[in-house]
Amino acid sequence: PDWAKPRQRLLQFNPKWYLPSMGGMEMGKIVIGLDASGSCSMPEVKTFFKVVEDTVVHHPVDDLEIVVIQFDHDILSVESYTKADLPFKWERHGNGGTNFQAPIDYINNMVEEDENEMPACCMFLTDMGCYPPEEQEYPFLWVATEWNPAWLDQFPGEKVFLPVSGFNI
Repeated sequence: PDWAKPRQRLLQFNPKWYLPSMGGMEMGKIVIGLDASGSCSMPEVKTFFKVVEDTVVHHPVDDLEIVVIQFDHDILSVESYTKADLPFKWERHGNGGTNFQAPIDYINNMVEEDENEMPACCMFLTDMGCYPPEEQEYPFLWVATEWNPAWLDQFPGEKVFLPVSGFNI
């Protein structure tokens, strides 16, 4: 039973009949593209690692799996994380240019091999130092340490500004 989702049918008759739905809280795989290119400072990359860890720690789904793809102009590493892996040990890879298409191609190849690998969401932690990719079948969330209002229309999906103290405020 899932107390976070009450049985709507019973609530229609009486708001005091708050009973759990039969389904549990489930979440598909979240894929995070972590920009480790040369334009991202070490404080920015450390902030990205902290965002990944906080996402795992604070997400209400216990069996959440997050796949972190470190990339610059190419795929640098691919690692899966769950709450059982806490605390995480991080190592930055790469330092080249930025290419958002590299992790997108990786995800699309993963999905092509197995449809069950379709991510619930693809989050990019980045300084947005590259051309926008094309929209995909899965939703995007851009967490950007640099901000340019022109990107609001150019990049598909939702956008969030994440200032890193002393670097972009």
